[in-house]
Amino acid sequence: AEAAAVATSGGEDLPVLWLDLETTGLDPARCWILEVAATTAVGPASRAVFKARYAAVLPAPSDENPAWDLAALKMHRQSGLLDECARASATVEEVERDLLALLGDGDGRWTLAGSSVHFDLSFLRVWMPQLAARLSHRLLDVSAVKLFCRSLGMPSLSKAEAHRAAADVEESRAHLVACAEWLRGSEFGCAGDLAEVGRRLAGLEGRVSTELAG
Repeated sequence: AEAAAVATSGGEDLPVLWLDLETTGLDPARCWILEVAATTAVGPASRAVFKARYAAVLPAPSDENPAWDLAALKMHRQSGLLDECARASATVEEVERDLLALLGDGDGRWTLAGSSVHFDLSFLRVWMPQLAARLSHRLLDVSAVKLFCRSLGMPSLSKAEAHRAAADVEESRAHLVACAEWLRGSEFGCAGDLAEVGRRLAGLEGRVSTELAG
């Protein structure tokens, strides 16, 4: 009954925080946050209504600072982010306050969404712990959704490789919509009927086993 209700309404209404960070590297204990983009959304994830948007650029360390990974330094120089960082004055504390204000009051947990968003969450836990505390332990990881769809036969989606936070948020959102549309039009497009999904997946596994045996 619960699954049927979700299917009838077009999906569960999730309070979602779409977010992307650009950083000086991969290690949140050593590396800095350089750019943040975030969008709040409410509604079924693939058709949610955006409520508020936020973007901020923070100062970068010197090129010789051990906070840098060389690959990240080259990438952000090419994208133009470092030029903006040189003019930036915002602090991590200020950005965290702004993001908390974006979420508003209340005790509810927000679902963090984005591509490989476990990476962003690892930085939030170190650099913005109050914001991290407002987030659910569950993630809407578009990278995982795309991998799942590709395992069922969906073609790979092209990536712009912008390496800028706002552009990456928009691309993640667009990719989630593309995955949802592909699933609706595929042989697995039977939202709400989990038993039927299971039967069709079992049929797929049977076909793959037969092909491998042959």
